[in-house]
Amino acid sequence: MLNPVFKVRFFDFQLDAPIAVSRAPPPFVLRVRVDDRAFNTKGFPSSNMRPTWDDDMSIDYMAPSIEQLTSRYLVIECYGGNDTFLGSSRLSLYEVASGPSNFHLDLKQGLRDVGKLDFRCTFELVVDVSINFSRIRIDSLPALGYEGNPNPYLTLHVGAAGEVKESSIAAGSRAPEWSALPPVHFRGTYAQLCQQRVSIALKHCRNGFTESPADPTMAHVVLPLERFAIEPRMCTVPFREMVHNDPGFPYPFSADMSGVMEFRNVHPIMQMAAGIRQDSGVVGGVPAVGHAGVSGQIRSSSPSRASHHHQAQPLPTMQRATSPPRNRGAPPSPYMATSAAPPQQSFVQHSQHSQYSSYVPPSQVHAQQSSMSMNYSTVPLPAVAPADLEVLDEVTLKQSSLLSKIEGRLHEIARRKADVASQLSAAKLAEEMELEAASQRKVQLDGDLRNALLEKDRLEEHLRSIQLRREEESRIAVQQAAERERAKRALEEEQQLALAMQQRVVQLRNEMTRHLEEEEHRYHQRVREAEEARRRTQDDANALADLEARLAEAELRATVRQREEQHRSARRSYLGSPTRSRH
Repeated sequence: MLNPVFKVRFFDFQLDAPIAVSRAPPPFVLRVRVDDRAFNTKGFPSSNMRPTWDDDMSIDYMAPSIEQLTSRYLVIECYGGNDTFLGSSRLSLYEVASGPSNFHLDLKQGLRDVGKLDFRCTFELVVDVSINFSRIRIDSLPALGYEGNPNPYLTLHVGAAGEVKESSIAAGSRAPEWSALPPVHFRGTYAQLCQQRVSIALKHCRNGFTESPADPTMAHVVLPLERFAIEPRMCTVPFREMVHNDPGFPYPFSADMSGVMEFRNVHPIMQMAAGIRQDSGVVGGVPAVGHAGVSGQIRSSSPSRASHHHQAQPLPTMQRATSPPRNRGAPPSPYMATSAAPPQQSFVQHSQHSQYSSYVPPSQVHAQQSSMSMNYSTVPLPAVAPADLEVLDEVTLKQSSLLSKIEGRLHEIARRKADVASQLSAAKLAEEMELEAASQRKVQLDGDLRNALLEKDRLEEHLRSIQLRREEESRIAVQQAAERERAKRALEEEQQLALAMQQRVVQLRNEMTRHLEEEEHRYHQRVREAEEARRRTQDDANALADLEARLAEAELRATVRQREEQHRSARRSYLGSPTRSRH
């Protein structure tokens, strides 16, 4: 795996180092280093000897590889006021990623223990998990009235927003089988994977060929993944569920669904479901595989921090103060291959010290205590020097620690044996289920063959109708192709005609433009001629007016002369008449 990504979260910090805390003023700060990344908690302002922090810090850490987590470290340093160094705790990131999420570590100044540091850290790998479903079988589906046998198919998805995948359609089958379904994918941590639910919907395809959103849902099955023991990297898990008709489906039925889920690319490393990580190892550790659904109960039953503070007290001083004197030559431990045994009180203290790393049944404790008392009553105890007593006490402590580790290892072996037995029982159950399903299939084989023959006849008839429909569609396609060819030729002719008309229009437009230009020229010429004629007419009019004026003047003079001539002739007549003579 290249560059694995881990979701890391730190919270619930608590420091129990009264002597170290008393040497520095507040505020107290924790500096958390994850490989090359570092961040600080908020300052604890009080001078309380057991400070706590309510910080909740989350980061995404990209490691070079899972193997290199052993050489990368988580370091938590504690500082007081004025940057006074109080101590630090260190642990490899591989121990963090593969151990429990509860930590109870020694706070050290150099090689000296100065207190205890409690905190919680989730260090979870994020991967893309593929879930493949195979060998899915459903028995005893009902007939759907006038529609005949159902056409079932499956839709499945992981989580509420997961991608929906669909299977093939088992047309006309009342006992459908699917050899394999399209895989579904999920990206997240192992805890998030175990919290997911796989939703499987059994639907009926109305037309028998193509899925549609309007297809009715016959039944619905939900598989909580926390019920299954999902092993790292890749594992195969059988399942079997009883399905019942959906409330909206009009045909009631109950059927048995069985199949196999194959998980690929499962998280190769994961934190334990419960337990406490100490510098010396894990106490009360419970693996995550197989305990996804009860992790909360296991954590609640894990050793509490208060009890761990009590267990962290040194044991040798208590043993020397409470153990009765032992004689020289007495064996230092009840577990050595001798007939003598240490006092009963020393055994009780050892049982208290190792109660989280191993389990001793009450009957064995009672038997061991009885044997101890009996050995003390029968074996003479010679005197022992104080120096030898201290050596014997130290040997006893070392042997008790070694026995505790051996008992823890035996307990782990027993647990693994129980896990293997449970896996074998699950495999046997799956085999029995497969045998039962095979027998049922054998019983239904004849009916299925008859149905298959009928289905074959129906399919052949359907194929013939499809062939006729295809021939008709081919004939129609040929006609449509011929029509398209004719339409294409007509379109080309129309395009040529349109092009010729366009050229004619351009020619006419040019001729019209030239004609208009000529007409405009003639118009301007005529306008100029008209202007010239108007000017000449005006000149003629002016000349005519002058002539008329001279004519009028001449007529007036002629009239005046005529009147004068008439007056003179009348006067001459008057003067020469007889009347004038008589007068």
